[in-house]
Amino acid sequence: MSKVTFSRRQALATLFSAAAFATPARAGLIVGAKGPLVGRAPGPVVSLQRPEPSAKTPDMPAPQSEPLAAAEPRRDGTVSIPLLNANTGDRMTALFDPVGAAMTARDKDRLDWFFRDWRQNEIRSMDPDTLDILVEVIGAARRQGWDGEVRMHSGYRSRKTNDQLRRRGVGAARNSFHIKAKAIDFSLPGMEMDALQKLTASQATGGVGLYRSFVHIDSGPSRRWWG
Repeated sequence: MSKVTFSRRQALATLFSAAAFATPARAGLIVGAKGPLVGRAPGPVVSLQRPEPSAKTPDMPAPQSEPLAAAEPRRDGTVSIPLLNANTGDRMTALFDPVGAAMTARDKDRLDWFFRDWRQNEIRSMDPDTLDILVEVIGAARRQGWDGEVRMHSGYRSRKTNDQLRRRGVGAARNSFHIKAKAIDFSLPGMEMDALQKLTASQATGGVGLYRSFVHIDSGPSRRWWG
């Protein structure tokens, strides 16, 4: 009798284990073309293989399964930056290659989708100059000893979303550079906002704004403010 009971329990345990491996997304994993990409992320878990179907969202190429980036630039000059979307929980590693005096994003379509207006599920190509500013700031932070995952709070923002935020009393400018995909709000976990603002202001040539939980950068005229 005891042998039969043990055999049934063992069979059930094996069945549940197989189901867990068959459905990694339900276990809190982001799934790509070759299987789980990363571990559990905060907030809704979204596959980086392709976005949800939408008339505004083109099909995205299936991403390659890749490890999170190392903190230091690679020997070929490529800079890798691990990114977390604070709104959706999406994670990816952005790679930037040196082209002249600037850094050019590799796999740009996937990066544009990461920086999309998630409220409207709408994509616009991110401004290369704004991305270059972000790379410069992250490089300066690493030289000061910071190492971690960049938390992105806002990238491209449609006019509809921007107007909704303004009606809610959020400090969004009427003609925000976010609408032009020329602005990024971000934070570096472990670094105080004041320190991040000072570091960013020393590296960025465009606009730099300090807010309670993030720093704003854009590729517009040089200016500084506190939100």
